[in-house]
Amino acid sequence: MPKLIYIQDVWEEYKIRFTIFDPLYEKGDQMFLSPNPDSGISNSLQMERTQYPEEWLMSKYGKPHQLWECVMTLHNQHGSSEG
Repeated sequence: MPKLIYIQDVWEEYKIRFTIFDPLYEKGDQMFLSPNPDSGISNSLQMERTQYPEEWLMSKYGKPHQLWECVMTLHNQHGSSEG
């Protein structure tokens, strides 16, 4: 049976994934990534909790924990590898 696959081919963009672990997380907390005003990026990004706990945190904290995460898309303004 054939399956359909959607491919989104995006040129001239970079995606940067930010992940943060907060050992003091309490239910209902929110986290935002706020860029420096001089960076040229105008809006803050709301970070979301990852869906699954990260196993690699078990060696330090005794159990897996969820991370905060957001993805920022930056356009390559020069059309080269230097962006």
